[in-house]
Amino acid sequence: MRVDGLYDKLVIQIAALREVIDTRLRAADHALGLQAAEIERRMSGLNHMQSQFNAERMRDIERYLPREIHEGFVKEVRTWREMVERRTAEGVGQYKGVGLVWAVLIGAVPTLIALAALWQRAQP
Repeated sequence: MRVDGLYDKLVIQIAALREVIDTRLRAADHALGLQAAEIERRMSGLNHMQSQFNAERMRDIERYLPREIHEGFVKEVRTWREMVERRTAEGVGQYKGVGLVWAVLIGAVPTLIALAALWQRAQP
């Protein structure tokens, strides 16, 4: 009888331990499900933020030039400006030269006329 009583106690203890283990496993499964739902919620938020970031980045790329492109553009503009300044300086120099010739001619013509008139008067 003693063995039967011991057997019954072991069966009861095993059943109780099985119930405790099952309860713990159910609780762990429930906690794992809650954790998965929380991670899914956070990932959804992060994915939304990432898509917003990518959209803003694309707007920035469309709005602003990358530094390399800007520097290349500035270099081309400087080269063009130097060429225009050089040609303008050459043109101004030519214009001043032509203006000087005209000024000398305009000044020289009346002087020559006056000299011719004086020379004719000096002739008997």
